[in-house]
Amino acid sequence: MTRYQALKVIAEKMKEEVCIVSLGGIVDEWHHIRPEPRGNSLFLMSLGCHMPVAFGVAVGLPERNIVCLETDGSALMNLGIFATLGNQQPENLKIFCFDNEIYECIGGPPTHTSGSVDLADMARGAGITEARTVRTEGELREAADEALIDKRLHFVVAKIEPGVEEGLPRKKFDGLEDKYHFVRYLEDSEGITIIPPSQHN
Repeated sequence: MTRYQALKVIAEKMKEEVCIVSLGGIVDEWHHIRPEPRGNSLFLMSLGCHMPVAFGVAVGLPERNIVCLETDGSALMNLGIFATLGNQQPENLKIFCFDNEIYECIGGPPTHTSGSVDLADMARGAGITEARTVRTEGELREAADEALIDKRLHFVVAKIEPGVEEGLPRKKFDGLEDKYHFVRYLEDSEGITIIPPSQHN
């Protein structure tokens, strides 16, 4: 299973979920599958911050499902978030972690999941009971079906092949634009103000 195939499976199951997206090849792949500027996807370009940000959004929007599209390399950069999630149990947070066992965006050195580290086992050890590993599109489809309707925190590790989908157009918005699109989407969809209008306009 490639990451692009896995993302298509998840996208087919999603409706109006808010989505936090990891960095690397996943950015252009997800943008191609669910084109922006629809605004409900936030692309973050720093390893280790995706699950913490998704947790914060989940706490702030308890009536919305929050989907985090994570990667093994990024998850390994901030293992403390597993303990926080295990203690807090945000029932509206659904994490899909794509594990190709390498840091692909920096040339492909192996991550620890290529050895003895099992991210789903780590999640369960931290108290995330609904943690599993899937290896096929069918298994992922079943896991996504359950996660997106269940009122519990879910952590799904999708084992994928290395590689980036070829021939996709690049996302044209930079990180700052992404953040503004995301904030304005939340303001419009939730009827709230996050960034008030500038007094200097």
